[in-house]
Amino acid sequence: MSLQTFILALSWFALVFFAVGGLLLILAQSLLPAAQEAIKAHPPHGPEWARRVWYQRVRGYSVLLIVAAAAGLLAFLVAFVSHAV
Repeated sequence: MSLQTFILALSWFALVFFAVGGLLLILAQSLLPAAQEAIKAHPPHGPEWARRVWYQRVRGYSVLLIVAAAAGLLAFLVAFVSHAV
C-alpha cells in the first residue's frame, strides 16, 4: 500500500460523495413543488407542525448524506483494492 494509492482512493471518495450528494439535492429540490401543493391543500398550523417539518427535513438531509457517504465509501474501496493489487 502506498500513499499514492490511498490518495487516489480518497479522491474517488470525494468525487463520488459530492456527485451523488449534489444529484440527490437537485432531486429533492425538484420534488419541492409537489410538497408545496400538499401544504396548500391542508394548511398547517401550530408548533407541532413546525417541529414535525423540522425533523422531517433533518431526517431527509441525513438520508441524503448517508447515501452519498455509502456511495463514496464503495468507490473508495473499489479504487483502493483495484490499485493495491
